[in-house]
Formats: sequence, C-alpha cells, structure tokens
Amino acid sequence: MAGPQQLSYSDLNAELVRRFPDLGPGYGRLKDMWEGDEPGPHVVYGDLLVPYVIALLESGAGSPLLERVFSFLEELLRSEDAQVRDLVGASVLEPLNQPPALRQQARRHMRPMTLALSEQVEEVWGS
Repeated sequence: MAGPQQLSYSDLNAELVRRFPDLGPGYGRLKDMWEGDEPGPHVVYGDLLVPYVIALLESGAGSPLLERVFSFLEELLRSEDAQVRDLVGASVLEPLNQPPALRQQARRHMRPMTLALSEQVEEVWGS
C-alpha cells in the first residue's frame, strides 16, 4: 500500500491556498505585485503564512487554525524533497524564531519534526 502523496515544491503555493483559503486574497495581491508571475514558495510562505501565524499567535484565539498550520508544516517536513523541507526552515521557522517570546508561543503548537528544526534554526542563527 502506498503512503500519502507528497507535495512537490512547485505545488506548495496552490496547496497553501487550498488548505488555508483565508490566504487566497493575499495570494492574489501578491501575484498582482508580481505582475501575474508566480511568486516562489519562499516568498509566498514568508509573506503570507508567517504573518498569518503571527496574527493567530497574537490573537490567542486561533488555536484550531494554529493546529492545522503546524500539522501542515509537519507534513511538509516529512517530504523527501529537500527544497520543501528547506522552505519550512528558512521561510517559516527563521522568522518565527524571533523574537524569543514569539518563538516560545509558536513552539507550543509545533509537532516533533517542526520543533526539532526550530531548535536547529535557533542554534544556527542564535536567539
């Protein structure tokens, strides 16, 4: 029996908007800024997903959505594609590691692989 289908790097933008429809309008605005070109996943996740997560963390009311976001990140980290895993570390976890209070809040929602990578990012980049 085959395992779950893994996302390819080229599918990440569409999958983000599919799973988190609230990000659709922002994605459309981002594409407009790129004059209809497809922005890369690092741009999309950094410019859309990170502020979304920060807003949910700061509101204190986004726990079910936060659980969905961090489950999605954990799924991405199980990918065999290094580009997909690098995206999570560089474009999502690096900004969520600063400042330390934000990192602490985010880590309460992280799954094991996401937490381990967040700790590696902190070790490499400092706190």
